[in-house]
Amino acid sequence: AGLHNAFGEQYKSLYHARTEIPDLVAWTDYMNGINRFTAVAMLARYDRRLAAMSRFLDVCGNEGQNSMLLARRYPKLLITVHDLPAVINDPERGTRKRIVDARLDGQISVFPWDLTDPREIAWPRADYDGVQLVHCVNEWDPAELLVRFREVLRALRPGGALFVVGGFAVRDAAVKR
Repeated sequence: AGLHNAFGEQYKSLYHARTEIPDLVAWTDYMNGINRFTAVAMLARYDRRLAAMSRFLDVCGNEGQNSMLLARRYPKLLITVHDLPAVINDPERGTRKRIVDARLDGQISVFPWDLTDPREIAWPRADYDGVQLVHCVNEWDPAELLVRFREVLRALRPGGALFVVGGFAVRDAAVKR
């Protein structure tokens, strides 16, 4: 509601608006800082589990900062970063550019997809060892959250790990595959 009041109805989220409204870059920088803290904490807590993985999917991975940290820590881990096409392909700050600039494009690939697209997500793979959703689940209402979780679970191999960080819209709903 606040986004629509400030910038109009044409934007679905801050992430849709940020490529057209320069002042929103500060929001992205803020989230990058929070995400770095989160990634370091996740590495400390799940180091052994992450070290055993071969493929990892970073859903709503923003500019790829968590994935780059993971790639540097686990050089054999192949990572796919998902986010909006505008976030991935932004020529100045986009995920793709940042990954190339970090010289990690041999280890990290990108998957631009708008989760508000009603079609079934055509994930690049369905056998990721791990999937993370960091600070994005709080953006969805309970019905959307269940749809998103079901979609994300399709990308995981049986027995794979799902890492979720952020506020939950619903606490008692069970997600079934």
